[in-house]
Order: sequence, then structure tokens, then C-alpha cells
Amino acid sequence: MDRKSYKQNFYREHYERIYMAVPKGMKQTIREQASAKGMSVNAYLLYLVRQDREGEI
Repeated sequence: MDRKSYKQNFYREHYERIYMAVPKGMKQTIREQASAKGMSVNAYLLYLVRQDREGEI
């Protein structure tokens, strides 16, 4: 198995994708919020979900 195939297979086995639509302008707002916290958009959204699950939001 070549490197590319290995990485694709690993990703499929360990991760899931979520596609979401947001109102125009919200994408940039989310990016700015994430950046202000020093996070990627993905890390920021995961952080918010964890906070909500723990009842801190």
C-alpha cells in the first residue's frame, strides 16, 4: 500500500465528516472567532461542542 492510500484508509477508519451550511458572512465570523482563540475552525467547533456537552455554555 502506498503512502497516499494508507493515509486515506486511516482517515476513513478514524474520522467522520460533517458538512454544514451557514448564512452568508457567518463563515468569516467563525474563522475570526477561532483565530482569536488561536484555533483552527475545526478545533474551535470541537471545543464548543465539548463545552456544551459539559454544560459550560
